[in-house]
Amino acid sequence: MPHSYFDDEYDPLAPMLDADQAEDEPAKAKSPTREGLDLDTRQRRADELLSVVEQAAVSGDLTKLGQAINDCRELAFAPPRQEDELTENADGSVDAQGLVRVWFDESNRLQRVRLNSFWYSKIKPGQSLDNAFRQAFADFALRVNPVFDGYFEQEPPVEDFAPAEPNDAVEGLHRITELHERMMAELDAQADATDDADSARETEPVVGRAYGVTITLNPAGLPEDISFDPGWLDRTNVGDICAAVVEAAKNAYDSLQPPEDDRITAYDELSKQRDALLASLSRFIT
Repeated sequence: MPHSYFDDEYDPLAPMLDADQAEDEPAKAKSPTREGLDLDTRQRRADELLSVVEQAAVSGDLTKLGQAINDCRELAFAPPRQEDELTENADGSVDAQGLVRVWFDESNRLQRVRLNSFWYSKIKPGQSLDNAFRQAFADFALRVNPVFDGYFEQEPPVEDFAPAEPNDAVEGLHRITELHERMMAELDAQADATDDADSARETEPVVGRAYGVTITLNPAGLPEDISFDPGWLDRTNVGDICAAVVEAAKNAYDSLQPPEDDRITAYDELSKQRDALLASLSRFIT
């Protein structure tokens, strides 16, 4: 029975059914990959499909080969499950080409990763995804390096280092000389402690792995190096690459054991005293 244009159930934009197709034909079930898959399931499914493609290619079964290729394409474009979207204007550390952006938490641990969806076509000749991640990691390490922290941020003890009055020039010069001698003594002690503390801090590299990703932490616990398995990288989409990088970093953090050495504590305390001394001297002479 034809529908009229005033029929509430009539949709002029709806696709037309074939003549032999029943009007009440049930809708096709949505592909499970479109609902999103966790990383383990996606990896297992990818391995299965790769095996099917190889078998079909050897046997010459073009029908089976075509179906497997379609399944691979659907899996490649399927969204990862529960992937949080990050705003483009969020902060983070990036590589020189802007292909990789990484976020760290308050403990300086890798928390999130964003990778350009077309990184493989935008990456410059002679560069690699490994290098892009290393640059992003180095960018963050530079930001948290204590060498670049301000030495004069803390307030000095005013009662011990009160500013000299203009008419107390001689006394002021004496105090400046005394402070200078004390500072040099502290620096000498710090140099000796640095050698001991640096040797105590030297540990074996900590490595974390997940799927085709391997991450190495430096002695400070920051990601320093990363490598990708080429075969895994070729058949893995952007969302799964990001998830695997975070998981590899987590596995590395789980294996990280800070060295226990009293010399490190003494070195850190001496560094604090030196910073306080420099801050006090700066406030005194200005």
